[in-house]
Amino acid sequence: MIRSLIGWLGPPDTQIGIVKIWLLALAISLAIAAAAYHWVEHPLERVLRRAGPGGARRAGPAVAPEPDAGRTAEPNASAPALPGPEKKSVQ
Repeated sequence: MIRSLIGWLGPPDTQIGIVKIWLLALAISLAIAAAAYHWVEHPLERVLRRAGPGGARRAGPAVAPEPDAGRTAEPNASAPALPGPEKKSVQ
């Protein structure tokens, strides 16, 4: 990009000219990156998030799980006991 700017504007004669070319290159690069994010990356991100981790392999639309679907009668019935400090009751 710098070479194309120098070819278009001509070689800079002073250090200020060099700084101007670098600032112009920076501004153009940021504008292109912002446009790519806005029109390409962000829409694709939404599509991929909607598809979920299974992607196209899943059969049917993505459905949110029911809030109580995986719960048992006892909250910690299926959870393995983790070793940790013992809690002592104060009487």
